[in-house]
Amino acid sequence: MIEVIERIAAGDYTSVPQGEDRLGVALRGLARTIGRQASKRLHNCVELSIKSNVNLETSVDIFRDIRQVGDQGQAIAAAAEELVSSVETISENGAAVASEARAALQEANAGADLASKATACMERIAGSVSGAAGQVDRLGEAAENIGQIVSTIEEIAFHTNMIALNAAVEAARAGEAGKGFMVVADEVKRLAKQTKDATVDITSRIATLRADMAAIVASMGAVDQVVAEGREAISETGKRVGVISQGVREVAERIAEVADIINQQKTAASDVAQGITVIADETERVRERMSGVLGVLDDTDRIVVQELEVLAGMGLPLKVIHLAKADHVRWKKNIAAMLVGRLKVEENSLADHHGCRLGKWYDTVTDQRLLAAPSFAALEAPHRLVHAAGKEAARLYNGGDLDGAMRAMERLSDASAQVLSLLDRLRVEARAPVGASV
Repeated sequence: MIEVIERIAAGDYTSVPQGEDRLGVALRGLARTIGRQASKRLHNCVELSIKSNVNLETSVDIFRDIRQVGDQGQAIAAAAEELVSSVETISENGAAVASEARAALQEANAGADLASKATACMERIAGSVSGAAGQVDRLGEAAENIGQIVSTIEEIAFHTNMIALNAAVEAARAGEAGKGFMVVADEVKRLAKQTKDATVDITSRIATLRADMAAIVASMGAVDQVVAEGREAISETGKRVGVISQGVREVAERIAEVADIINQQKTAASDVAQGITVIADETERVRERMSGVLGVLDDTDRIVVQELEVLAGMGLPLKVIHLAKADHVRWKKNIAAMLVGRLKVEENSLADHHGCRLGKWYDTVTDQRLLAAPSFAALEAPHRLVHAAGKEAARLYNGGDLDGAMRAMERLSDASAQVLSLLDRLRVEARAPVGASV
């Protein structure tokens, strides 16, 4: 009996012999009860370790999201600063454009005024040309009248000359008595010739004057045409300048509206930048709170490890499978702790899928119940993927590729879920009978 009690005290609940008396039966029942309780404790410790690891993986995801929010916040903050700077530049440029638009409007208004003045001036020129043309026409009429008078004088001179000839003939007939009259007749004849010469000269001058006046009239007609065209062009220019002036005025109004909108956007961009700063502060506080949560998980894990060390020394059914699950979860937890910056892990320090407790047990199993279980045969492939992904995560993380390490962690988690599921199925498929120890 003492030996049985010593076995129970040592945690060897599976090798207690079947008693013949009531005390032996009671001791065996006690051993089985304590063994079931210890197995339950072992199962609960492993499940608690798994849940703790799930929380840690969730924390990894949260840290990743926080980092992404922080990175995006910094990018948005930088973009917001650039936006504020751009808005300020646009505002300054808009102010300059508005000033130039106002200056252009003033120039356009001045151009419209000048066009109006030029039109009025052309109207006056047209009036002057028209008046000058009338004067030239009247000069032409006067020259025509002078020509008629000259013709009359020329005719009188002709008749005077004829009279002088007749007088000379009569004086010659009179002989000595007509000599005095002959002198008078010669003088009249000479005056008639001078008059004729004068009328010829006047006629020539009048002809030249008429030609000059005709040229002047033609020139004035051309000037009048040019003035009319200029007046029309200036009038059209005035209209176009008016249209331009109106367009410039509308542009100036639009620029003023744009300037108001830009000022509003400047305020909005500043608000965005301030909001991003608040988000960054909140993100940092969340990071600090998550660090506190991870500290609690670490404390919980230490308690679980201590409990597992106690239970590992007991003789419990399928103990190795439970402990293999626990070690597997802790190995995975180290990778997760590395990704949140709480543990330094080197790739070459990580065991492969043959070097961990699960791998060593898997490679040395001889129990035909386990070897024949379908889940045992399927266990090797996902277990190998777990270690490969863990090593890759460590290599990428230490190389500065956190995103790549996160993706490797996702592959590790998927493979690990398969491993844990297969181990649970293996416990069912290879359930050991009472008294067996695996």
